[in-house]
Amino acid sequence: FATPALTGPRDYWVRVTDSSWYTDSATATVSILQFVLSASGLHGTITGSGTYTDMTNASLTATADPGYVFSGWTGDTTATTNPLPVLMDQARTIGAVFSQDTADNDSDGLTNFEEIVVYGTDPNKADTDGDGLTDGQEIHFSHTNPLLVDSNSNGISDALEDPDGDGLTTLFELNTTIPIPCSPTATRTACPMHTRPSSKDLRSNPPSVTRSPSI
Repeated sequence: FATPALTGPRDYWVRVTDSSWYTDSATATVSILQFVLSASGLHGTITGSGTYTDMTNASLTATADPGYVFSGWTGDTTATTNPLPVLMDQARTIGAVFSQDTADNDSDGLTNFEEIVVYGTDPNKADTDGDGLTDGQEIHFSHTNPLLVDSNSNGISDALEDPDGDGLTTLFELNTTIPIPCSPTATRTACPMHTRPSSKDLRSNPPSVTRSPSI
């Protein structure tokens, strides 16, 4: 630990009278111990660090940057309480751990971290650019810019593009479920499956189905 600083000198005067009624006096200078509380963390801020008098109850508060969440403390404590009470009976060094925010506030298929830090989209709005495709659909499926209605500037909204030339728009293909047979022997049973805007065929080798005459 760091050597505590001696600070705040104070003078005290003491008078002592014994049984013989002799009186003595003395003056002494007493210094008060102080300790340093150091705190740091990546992807967030911490308040409350500084120099404290011995036995002071200090408090650290961690605030995560957008796209991150506070997940715990390291160093002279492993607690997860935030704010964190700290008894300053010695010098202390404490770090805050901030993790990626993996929640998906708007249920668009992108985490809050991805929306804020990676793509710059709105974590509370599923379709940031308002083109009809969710931010997750644009990133993972249509590979268009979730911040632009018309990513390639051709005058056609990303949602109305037909990149595979099958006559179906990206919006239709990503939001329409088509029932297809689960297996070549299936009759009435069907498995819901989404079409893909980048491929004309639902499957590369669609199953052949022999249906009963009663169907």
